Amino acid sequence: MVDILCITIYFWRVKLVDENSSLAEHYKQPRNAGLLSDADVIVEAENPVCGDIMRLSVKSDGQTILDVGCQTFGCAPAVAAGSLLSEMIKGKPVEIVQEIKKVDIDDGLGGLPPLKRHVASLGKNVLEKLADKLIRKDYKMAYSLPDLPYAYDALEPHIDARTMEIHHTKHHNTYITNVNTALEGHEGLASKSIEELISDLDSVPEAIRTAVRNNGGGHANHSLFWTIMSGNGGGNPSGDLAAAIDSDLGGMDSFKDAFSTAGATRFGSGWAWLVVKEGKLAVLSTPNQDSPLMDGSGTPILGLDVWEHAYYLNYQNRRPDYMAAFFNVIDWNAVAGRFAAAK
Repeated sequence: MVDILCITIYFWRVKLVDENSSLAEHYKQPRNAGLLSDADVIVEAENPVCGDIMRLSVKSDGQTILDVGCQTFGCAPAVAAGSLLSEMIKGKPVEIVQEIKKVDIDDGLGGLPPLKRHVASLGKNVLEKLADKLIRKDYKMAYSLPDLPYAYDALEPHIDARTMEIHHTKHHNTYITNVNTALEGHEGLASKSIEELISDLDSVPEAIRTAVRNNGGGHANHSLFWTIMSGNGGGNPSGDLAAAIDSDLGGMDSFKDAFSTAGATRFGSGWAWLVVKEGKLAVLSTPNQDSPLMDGSGTPILGLDVWEHAYYLNYQNRRPDYMAAFFNVIDWNAVAGRFAAAK
C-alpha cells in the first residue's frame, strides 16, 4: 500500500507537474504572500468540494491597485494560482480584476493538470468578489483607523516613536481590517458603533463572534488608549475625578498600586483598566483584547495595553518599567471627561 502511494505521488509530481513550470515556481516561491496590514479590501473565496481557500488583500487609491497580499490554504496549484493572481493585478488599474478570465489563470500557470482546473474557478471567484469592492463598491468599511491626536514622537522618552507608529499603523489597523472583514454581509451589525457592537456580543452570529470579539475589542481598546495619553500628560487628576479616586480607591497612591498590579500580574497579554460601574470607580484587568464592556464589568475611562507589542522595542521584558512610565503620559483631563460622561 505504501509503495502504491509513493508511486502515485511520484506520478503526480513528475508526470503531471513540470518542476520547472510556472505552477511549480509560484508554489515554491509564492509572490506577495500574506495579508496587508493596511488593506482597503480583503476578500475570500472557498472551493466547497476540496476546501481550498484563497484570500486577497488590496491597497488601492480608487484607480490603481497599489499593493496586494495573498493568503491561500490548499493544494499546490491553489497556492500557485493565488500567487499568480497577486502578480497579475498588482500595479494595474482596478478594472483588471474584471478582465482576467479562468483561461488566463490556466495559461499563466503553464496549463493546470485536469484534476486541478478547479483552482482557476476559485481564482475567478475571488476576483469577482474583489470587483464588487473595488469597482461596484457595494460595501463600505464599517470602521476606519482614527488619527492620533499627537505626533508619533510626542510621548518620548516614555513611549518611543517607532513603537507608537507600529502599534498604530500595523497592530490597530489589523484589528480594524479583520473586524470589517468579519462584518461583511451583516449590515445591521456594521452600522453600530464599536462600543455598541462589543457590548452585545450575543447578537453577533456564532460563526463570526470570536473574530468580532478579538478584533472589535482591539479596535475599541486602542481607540480609547490613544486618547487618554498626551505629551503634556502626567501629574495627578483634580476635581471630581480626584475626589472619586480618594473615596472609591483610597487615594492616588493606592490607585497606582492597584492599577500597576492589575497590569503586571495579567499573565500573557491583556489590558489594565480604570472603569466606572454604577457611579463608582474600580480597577481591573482583562485578557487578550477583551473590553470591560463585554461582560458589563464597567465603562472604561483609562486603559493600558500590556501586550508586548506595546512596549517591547523600548522596555523588552520589563513590563513594570513600562507601566511606571505610562503615568508620565496620562492625560488626566481626557480621563476626567470620560469619567463625567460615564457617571
